[in-house]
Amino acid sequence: MGALAATIFPSFSAQAQQGGNQGGNQQGGNQGGDQQGDGRGGSRCFLRGTSVLTPTGEICVEDLQIGDLVETVRGKAMSVKWIGRNLYKRSGPFWNPDIAPIRISRYARDDRTPHRDLYLSPGHALFIDGVLILAKDLVNGTSVASAPPADGEVIEYFHVVLESHEVILAEGAPPESFLLWVHGSEVFGLGSGEVAVYAVVDV
Repeated sequence: MGALAATIFPSFSAQAQQGGNQGGNQQGGNQGGDQQGDGRGGSRCFLRGTSVLTPTGEICVEDLQIGDLVETVRGKAMSVKWIGRNLYKRSGPFWNPDIAPIRISRYARDDRTPHRDLYLSPGHALFIDGVLILAKDLVNGTSVASAPPADGEVIEYFHVVLESHEVILAEGAPPESFLLWVHGSEVFGLGSGEVAVYAVVDV
């Protein structure tokens, strides 16, 4: 297993406005490093409890370790190189829609996919018909819908980087792995070895 480091980056506004009243998500004054903008609508994150397929079976994303193998849709198991974690706490009456998870309901895609409800961040893409499509762009209000916690004030997301940008299997569905751009890999030292960075927002 690689080294463990903690990284906090400058602030990122996660406030939501609805009905003229400001709500949103308390993040102290710092933002986790795996939230840098990428021009694609936000970070690609799995909600805590999401099952990811490995060669030995499914495992919750929060239990993955650096060096673990994860199955990909192209049939090759790939090694986990980096794991990120972000906590968000709601400080107002509404969750920011850019943070509230999207629920892809069981069998939303077909009679097998996903085999359990899958919860992704809005900017996380699924591989559908040869194209990566953001979860938020799949929302139809029924089988795919925004699903902010009904009785909770905290959202916990996990990000998984493999040896390369891949499509993996989570709850039987094909979401992408997390992609760090060049500046991101430099920040986290991925070029010099396996590094586990837990980016935790102060809530």
